[in-house]
Amino acid sequence: MISSRQNQFIKAIRNLRHSKGDRALLEGEHLIGEAIRGGLRLEWILATPEFSGSTSGANLLARTDPSRVHLVSDDALRSVADVDSPSGVIAAADLPRSAVTCLSVAPGECY
Repeated sequence: MISSRQNQFIKAIRNLRHSKGDRALLEGEHLIGEAIRGGLRLEWILATPEFSGSTSGANLLARTDPSRVHLVSDDALRSVADVDSPSGVIAAADLPRSAVTCLSVAPGECY
């Protein structure tokens, strides 16, 4: 279990919170559940022992890759959360990016 706010992984997550890259922090059981239902790839999940031991927490975590779940102390989780009272679970998801790869100017032509 990760308990230190100075842990390198925890520090990297704090940096992610302020970045504008291809990943987003998801906070809370509902938002993470919706991401899973929507097929988003979760890079990792931080969960407190209390959350993972609850019925709803166990059900949520059972729908994910166990190798991506990291148990953390309440203090470590609070240090990366954006809310004042985190619900015990935070995840990082890869954001889907769609882009125009081709502009069709005529049938069969692509620029």
